[in-house]
Amino acid sequence: MSQEAKLPTEEEKFHALTVFMQMNDDEEPTQEVADALMVVLKCSGVDTEGFTMEEAFDSWNNLCTNNPDAIKKFFKEVMGDRMPQQGGDGCGCGSHHEEHKHDE
Repeated sequence: MSQEAKLPTEEEKFHALTVFMQMNDDEEPTQEVADALMVVLKCSGVDTEGFTMEEAFDSWNNLCTNNPDAIKKFFKEVMGDRMPQQGGDGCGCGSHHEEHKHDE
């Protein structure tokens, strides 16, 4: 593996996660969303060097179909203990975005 294909930083991963949390299916795809997808793709072992927005979305769809566990793994890694549990047995307050804090 070459040095250029370095993995995204924690900050980039968290930003990607934030973009996902705010993503709305009705919106037109933006470069920001494509960049977020590419962060997840890179973490899942896909070389996204030189990808266009369209290629990012195509690769994302392939990953969703062929390796959804890689995506789950990404979210689990980035969110750690903040990961909402499947089945709703998380903290139960119903707020899973970045601003979510219990100590306020």
